Amino acid sequence: MKKERVELKINIAEAGCVTDCWIFTRLAILRTSEYYEDWVASHYPLYADPDSNFFFGETSTILPAYHDAILERRQINLYTMGENEVVEKAKEILAEGYYLVMTVKIPNAVDFYHEVLLYGFDDEKECFLTADVQNRLFQPVIYDYSYIRDSFSEVKQHYKENKYMGLGNSVYYQYPLTAMRLKKNYNPEGCPFEAYLKLDDEWNGVCHRKGSLQDMKERNETGIIYRGINCLYALENMLSREIAGEPFPTSFRGLSSAAKKISEHQKFILISMRYLRQKWGAVMNERAEFCIRKYENCCRTVEKWSNMVLKYEYTRDIELLQRIVPEIAELYEQEYESLDLFLHKSIEWVEFNQRFI
Repeated sequence: MKKERVELKINIAEAGCVTDCWIFTRLAILRTSEYYEDWVASHYPLYADPDSNFFFGETSTILPAYHDAILERRQINLYTMGENEVVEKAKEILAEGYYLVMTVKIPNAVDFYHEVLLYGFDDEKECFLTADVQNRLFQPVIYDYSYIRDSFSEVKQHYKENKYMGLGNSVYYQYPLTAMRLKKNYNPEGCPFEAYLKLDDEWNGVCHRKGSLQDMKERNETGIIYRGINCLYALENMLSREIAGEPFPTSFRGLSSAAKKISEHQKFILISMRYLRQKWGAVMNERAEFCIRKYENCCRTVEKWSNMVLKYEYTRDIELLQRIVPEIAELYEQEYESLDLFLHKSIEWVEFNQRFI
């Protein structure tokens, strides 16, 4: 049999998100598209839930269909394949030009199952080329054919023993075996307007009360969801809670995850601002560039905080967090002012209407 090698284009290092695996897998693919900036500039708002977890989305996590405008997506049924078929099926999908997000049993871990992104295979070395987490970062990782084949029955058994997991993953994240590739007919024409709306929502930054019908009688079980720039309040609350030694819910994803997510989001906001400057630059005045530079400084501040929070998790030096909290209000004002000026004072509206409306 002829030995083959397939390696699809992938950009692991510059995907833009490492805090959510289900977003990373899409962005690592989208980063290879000419429409990456169109898409990122017009998508991924940020919210913080009552448990101090931060996610891309409006008031709930981004669902699988979110990317369907730009990514073709199809399910590969987990239980139609046996152990002796899975390798050949995966190779067939990759050879057709699809990336494959696949649940695997993570090596050297006790009963830990997670998805990895397959972007190629090599028959000579008998392995798949994948992107997986190593030391907090997504990196190229090799999975041998033999390992995928031999552990496949355990993956299926995992879903049998956790009978609701297959539906939950498929509804909220992705199918256990999901094939994806870039759509050839994506139209970015409306992206500048969507990017403007995204920035406007960020500037407006609101808080929502979240509760259930059962909570209505008591009215003391509701939590607050923060959106847009108001996520900085959520960050302040989270750090203050840690400083005070108050416990977090079991669902809490960690301080460094939260700080890193805010940093990722701000970089996406900066992409949105630069994107509009590029698309509408002919009708934007010098204030636009001033606002972008000001927001760049905000990004550097939050990236500094992210590093300090990560250092805190290693050293437990509470002074690191105490230094961040007083700076949050000042940063809020800087972000608010730069977005306000950019959205409302940097566009020459008469010229804009003549050219773009």
